Amino acid sequence: MEEMVSMHHRLPAELRRRLKVAAAQRDLAMTDIINQAIEMWLDQEFERMADDTVASGSIPSAVSALVNAEPEATHSLVRNLPKDRIILISTALGADPDPRHSFGGLTSQLINAVEEERARKSLAFAKC
Repeated sequence: MEEMVSMHHRLPAELRRRLKVAAAQRDLAMTDIINQAIEMWLDQEFERMADDTVASGSIPSAVSALVNAEPEATHSLVRNLPKDRIILISTALGADPDPRHSFGGLTSQLINAVEEERARKSLAFAKC
């Protein structure tokens, strides 16, 4: 059985006071502000988890994390990867990366491969 407790009662007094002030200034319910804060935190947490998966997880999990990430987050996920990891992930996506290319060239090739995989998946999904 789920516990049904209002979050407002679990907040420290100072945080609750600040929340009330913010709610009054923005003319929003405290619950709406809490929901927005939770959503922002979760977005950051999932982005951090994707960073960790892409950087140190298995190659298949890195491919999955990149393909399932928001399109605008792809570059930030890829830019801190070492060159050899970019080559491995690109190869797993069916690209043919040349290790002699620059880091920027390999990054672009990986991003293009991720976008192609997303397009392929959405096309396959649309046919279902």
